[in-house]
Amino acid sequence: MKPMPRTTIKNASTEPSRSVIGSKQHNNILFFIIFCCFVVFFNFTMINMITSKCNRGDFQEDDDSYIEPNEPKVLHWNSTERLNRPTAYTCHPNDRNGMKEIKNLMRSVLPEYEWKDLNIKFQRGMRRMPDEYLQENYTNEYDVFLGIFWGNCHSIVERWLRTHFNGRSVYFSGETEDLHPIMGKDTWRIHSFGPTTLVHERDLPLTYLQMTWWQYFQEVLSPSKMITIEERPRSNMTHYMIYANSNCVKYREEAIGLLSQFGIVHCDGKCQGTTPPSGNRTNLVRTKSGVNVENWWYNVQKYSNYRFCFVMEHTGNHPMYMTEKILMAFAAGCIPVYYGHQNIFHIFNKDSFVFYNISNPQPALDLVQNLETQKELYDEMMRQPILSNGENTISEYFSFSDEVGNGYLKQLMRKKLNLANLVP
Repeated sequence: MKPMPRTTIKNASTEPSRSVIGSKQHNNILFFIIFCCFVVFFNFTMINMITSKCNRGDFQEDDDSYIEPNEPKVLHWNSTERLNRPTAYTCHPNDRNGMKEIKNLMRSVLPEYEWKDLNIKFQRGMRRMPDEYLQENYTNEYDVFLGIFWGNCHSIVERWLRTHFNGRSVYFSGETEDLHPIMGKDTWRIHSFGPTTLVHERDLPLTYLQMTWWQYFQEVLSPSKMITIEERPRSNMTHYMIYANSNCVKYREEAIGLLSQFGIVHCDGKCQGTTPPSGNRTNLVRTKSGVNVENWWYNVQKYSNYRFCFVMEHTGNHPMYMTEKILMAFAAGCIPVYYGHQNIFHIFNKDSFVFYNISNPQPALDLVQNLETQKELYDEMMRQPILSNGENTISEYFSFSDEVGNGYLKQLMRKKLNLANLVP
């Protein structure tokens, strides 16, 4: 019998066919591609969420996502690795929009700082800051840049602030602001010390009223004059009321027309008031004494001839919009007839002035008429302290130096900027 040829039999369980191997490799590649797509999509979604949150300014005061980098408890600014002493930088081309007031206020908060203006005259073709500004340690973590909301620095300066500045940026405004000047990375280094309604843990709500008090009124309307009844300024009471506005807001025009029913109103500006319901404009008298926004001291002097000063804000909807108007009236010694946000009562005693509610003006009209016709009522209002809560109000709203209100706001601002422990 012929022997059968020797053959090799492969074990199917250990050596699969080429088609099976190719199928498994194809599945593995497909799974890897799907996994990579998922990772890319997840990261892209998270980045979008974070970026969107930054752009909207959703990092609120109680937001746990706000994490400030760890910094030393004590900062020694005269150590050998520092090129410069503490410096405050500005780039505003003029002192408008509250910059003059802010500079003066921050000089009190940061008395050890040098000041440097970044209004550099860039020659044609220049694309970067001068070389000295580009040194590695030219700026330090305790340096401060002071700017106006949304900025108006040269684009080269703005780029230098983003790429080379190691300190904090603080933005101010004298107007109404609803958004936050948050931009770019390292947003923990950007602060708002201004009238914004969107407040982060690192920010400080600050009104233009507070800035102007520090710059112009802290002597003529000193803390003791706002607290002590006997020291409250008093006008010579020669005339009834003054209305000095060039921005003719409708509700102001209507209000002064109604108030003219009780006496002669001197209209010392572009705005002349609306004719009252009686149709008689006899009590609306145009005057030209020169009251204007550029000469506040002259305004105070002029206001001191009146029993009432009409000082309505041009808006009452923004909780942080409070300006110098009511300060000028108090400093002149007349009774302010005021309209604005009711947060004003947090600062000033509601019984020391007339609040004219444009939605319900009759109570204010009745009060002014009674004050004008009954001297004892007028004198009683003038015997009221100006501030709502005495020394506590001074501390909470006006304490930008150690000599005023124990320096509460000064120390709070330094703490926000992580400068509480800055030492030589």
